[in-house]
Amino acid sequence: MPHKYKLLVSDIDGTLADGSGVISAADKKALVELHRAGIKVSLCTGRPAKGCQAVLQKMPEDGFHVFFDGALVCNSDQTQVIYSRPIKKELLSEICVLAHERGLTL
Repeated sequence: MPHKYKLLVSDIDGTLADGSGVISAADKKALVELHRAGIKVSLCTGRPAKGCQAVLQKMPEDGFHVFFDGALVCNSDQTQVIYSRPIKKELLSEICVLAHERGLTL
């Protein structure tokens, strides 16, 4: 019988992983069971994709994930990008100048 759900989307910090980035044994088991049931699991996080590698390595590789608060949607190794909306270089340059003038660290 087909499942009612086809996709589970989860945040990482404080949801899928604890404050140290550790996924509990129960959650790892649940990820395996979801995969076996044909339910895809995707991460949705404010982190950059490279900053999620430890978590991504524990997940099935067939999913797509949301990074940078929605600015990038791609597979685990970033070889298939579905959506990308980076900050324009001009705006980024302006932000860096303003942060430097105000003594802020980016």
